[in-house]
Amino acid sequence: MRKIILMMSVSWDGFFETIDRDISWHLVDDELLRHLNGQFRTTGPSCSGASPMS
Repeated sequence: MRKIILMMSVSWDGFFETIDRDISWHLVDDELLRHLNGQFRTTGPSCSGASPMS
């Protein structure tokens, strides 16, 4: 049986963006990309989406 893996990015208080919808605090560097590529390389189908809340 396959595993289901959930990956989320949120700040310590549970929010991804600031009150003025800024996400400049979020850093995606080469180390993170290497890690994610290694994870995704071994997975099957994936599903991405966003919340309809605004």
